Amino acid sequence: MNEIVRFNELQLYKKLEIIDKTQAQHPVLDFLEEFGREDIHYGPAISSMRIFRLMMEDIFPVLRINDFSMKSGNTVYAYCDRICEYYHNDLNGNGFIHPMRGKDRFPNSLIPLWLFYYFDYKNYGAVKNLKPTVRGLLTNLGVIQSSIKNAYYNSPPGSGMSKKEKEIENMYIEEFGDVDVFRGRGDTMLPQTEAKLLIKATNHAGFHYNNGSIQ
Repeated sequence: MNEIVRFNELQLYKKLEIIDKTQAQHPVLDFLEEFGREDIHYGPAISSMRIFRLMMEDIFPVLRINDFSMKSGNTVYAYCDRICEYYHNDLNGNGFIHPMRGKDRFPNSLIPLWLFYYFDYKNYGAVKNLKPTVRGLLTNLGVIQSSIKNAYYNSPPGSGMSKKEKEIENMYIEEFGDVDVFRGRGDTMLPQTEAKLLIKATNHAGFHYNNGSIQ
């Protein structure tokens, strides 16, 4: 299991390098134009277009989406809602948070789908094969969903940030030296560095990228 995890996580390096060198497989032109704009105070709405593209290009084939449209967007939302409903039945409010309706609903909906289809949880196996009752799963799904949104969508967390979320944020702040630089960075780091940070962050919450492997 660990050898498979390590091998699949290494694929992140290759995928991010390819993304840097190629045109988007599934261009979302209007969306990218809107979300690529700089905010005078906060910088780009998406801190890493590279990671956004990785999520989109991983998820679209799974959902049999060939291009972005109102119909395919609704497919993403429907699958995301179903997964969020299944993994948010904890009395303490743990698990996935349903992405709110609005212009950022599409990128936020990719996160639960990506975690569901492309990650293993600890030594339990692929998230898509796990029940919500697996020990610690709901808590850590909430942590990593929030952390990915924070790290890659320039979306500062609220005041209720958990200890583990703060630890993950600090990994990025240490890399960039400043929280505002971290959130507004754009694609300024090398793909190898971005992959290392992503692996470190997801591992910290117990998740391992499995490259969509059937396990």
